[in-house]
Amino acid sequence: ANAGVPIVSMAQAIAQNSVYLASNNPPPVQRGNHQNPLVGAAKVVKGTTTLGYQYHFHLENHICTITPKEDTLEVRAATQMPVQVQMAVAATIGLPSSKVNVSVRRCGGGFGGKITNSIFPAIVAAAACGKTNRPVTLTIPFDQATSLLGFRGGWHVDYKIGFDTNNKITGMSAQLFGASGNVPSAAGHVKVALHSLENAYHIPNANFECGGILRMNIAGSASVRGPGWVPGMALMESIMSNSASQLGVDPSDLRANNLMQRGQTTCDGMPLPYMNIQQIWSQIKISSKYTEKQASVALYNKNNRWTKRGLAITPIRFGMQCAGANFNASVSIYPDGTVGISHGGSEIGQGLNTKVIQVVAYKLGLTEADLVKVTCNETSTRDLSSPSNVTGGSITGSMCSLALMHACDELNRRLAPFRTSPTMAWLDLITAADNANVNLHAAGWSNAPASTGPSMFRFNTCAASLCEVELDGLTGQYEVKEVDILFDAGISLNPIIDVGQVEGGFIFGMGLFTSEEMAWDPKTAQPLNGTTWDYKVPSAFDVPESFNIALLKDCPNPLGVLGAKVVGEPGVAMATSVWTAIEDAVTAVRIANGGPSTRWVCTNLPLTVDKIQQACGTTVANFEL
Repeated sequence: ANAGVPIVSMAQAIAQNSVYLASNNPPPVQRGNHQNPLVGAAKVVKGTTTLGYQYHFHLENHICTITPKEDTLEVRAATQMPVQVQMAVAATIGLPSSKVNVSVRRCGGGFGGKITNSIFPAIVAAAACGKTNRPVTLTIPFDQATSLLGFRGGWHVDYKIGFDTNNKITGMSAQLFGASGNVPSAAGHVKVALHSLENAYHIPNANFECGGILRMNIAGSASVRGPGWVPGMALMESIMSNSASQLGVDPSDLRANNLMQRGQTTCDGMPLPYMNIQQIWSQIKISSKYTEKQASVALYNKNNRWTKRGLAITPIRFGMQCAGANFNASVSIYPDGTVGISHGGSEIGQGLNTKVIQVVAYKLGLTEADLVKVTCNETSTRDLSSPSNVTGGSITGSMCSLALMHACDELNRRLAPFRTSPTMAWLDLITAADNANVNLHAAGWSNAPASTGPSMFRFNTCAASLCEVELDGLTGQYEVKEVDILFDAGISLNPIIDVGQVEGGFIFGMGLFTSEEMAWDPKTAQPLNGTTWDYKVPSAFDVPESFNIALLKDCPNPLGVLGAKVVGEPGVAMATSVWTAIEDAVTAVRIANGGPSTRWVCTNLPLTVDKIQQACGTTVANFEL
């Protein structure tokens, strides 16, 4: 009877000041004249942008099977954090952690959804198993997970950005709100978003602060592919789109005019001795034939009344931090020359096991023909003990590789006395060492290096994406005709996997920015589109008709493992080029309908088909002859 009206939208939460304690707010990111960052600006653009929510939508539901074995429990869980699941199960039924073994062969997708969320089915199954002493399997169907478990929280930013007479950014102030649901879990995501908000642009005077962690009557937010990073960069691209519209300039020219340069620093003080976004921008404009595409789009729009095309190019700078991401690993060489490896990562479809097998073979000096001798065991808490074994943040492949490299270094030291020549057969080497009773098992620990400066990031992954769309001005439906991406993966550990990760990330981002809209019943706070029928993820028909991805050449990363960079999450932010290309096409429709020539911009993402149709402004009057 005393229940109030539930808060289910960011607008409600902001209007009612429904926020968690300010102690949850991360510190601001400031640079230069941060008290008055707009002083001296010739032009000031101000506005707001809202970015919606996103479910993980992994194909495999949450599932956990627990089987009692004598005085231990065997747990098979779909999880990205096996040690924390082990600790939670042990605490639930009062066992020491050493009596609980959690194993993960692979997960059917994760995207961050099987980090903390995977604990819930595990502890419920553990309680039932402890009570009955019988095997228990628990799965959470998708439509229940959407109301019980977390998702990517929504975002809202109020901003002012200043430009000089040459349209160079002089300063920017921003107040960022993160929707956190019924727990303040978004605090860490907001911190990352504040440090990512400038994206790839040089902003000499800045004050980015948290306006509040929004408290709402929905499930708490969770990590979803690129938490904090992707929203921060996306919001900045919206700011640049609106700025181009207000200044009356071409968006690609405004972006190019403000890209970071080598030798500059980020707003949080990160030096940029290896910054290459300008090189990437110049190369992709040439390789994608951007100038020719501009002319082609203009000609198409001139010759077609009801369908219009749009073109956009956007950059990303994805800051990466490895501190605290420590993984256990071990390598065992058997008498027949085969090699078994174990690590603390979870294979969730990102090609982790393939990459670490390659790295171990490389470090042990195996030939390509001997690659089949290396096998990756399932992840098991029998082999790892640190809670830092958490798969996420795009760094698991690098950190597991680093830990295994340390183990291989130790094995190579032990094998060195028996290596009589550089071309010695692998099996002969192992036989000689085995006959001398050499221990051919070694453990490794990644001991991840931390950033040494004021920034929370250690290095950057940069890329640029060009997108061309064709829009039906009557229905709002569109097709992505072509996407061109130039991506800096450093020295790729496996180009085929990395290109696939960029492709998948891009499609994931298309959903976030254009179709995956979430809402809740204003009376019951239950999801209105929490089923596969109502929630619109991209399908095979949404894949770009022409999808061209290239990895930047000759760009080793001196701060990465074996010169590599990260690929799993940056691709998500690259889909900003899709919605900005749609903005371009919508503008063309509006002009054809007799509307203003000012570039139309979307400030309430995702840019769904119905929003597009309404923005086109087509009325009955447009059909009169």
